Amino acid sequence: MEQYTVALLIYKSSDWLEFCLDGIYSSKNETRFKVEVIANDPTEDISNNPKVTRIFRNKDPREYYINRVYRAWNYAVETCSTDNIILVNSDMYFSDY
Repeated sequence: MEQYTVALLIYKSSDWLEFCLDGIYSSKNETRFKVEVIANDPTEDISNNPKVTRIFRNKDPREYYINRVYRAWNYAVETCSTDNIILVNSDMYFSDY
């Protein structure tokens, strides 16, 4: 059983989602983990993407951007099934080192 969750936050770009997932899955890291994709106030394209695990919608989608991001991170941490969570933005790419 995995002891780690990579929580990936995504907003609107399927290309960025694929970029980040490619980095995660092609990494030579030997740690076992699961990936959960959390869509934050997503566009329709992302809402319908089968790789999305959960959707988070902020109460006020017009609120200041960074506040909405932190609310989504809090939601990800609250709903992940492991105690060890790696928070990842969709513009990050994993390295072997």
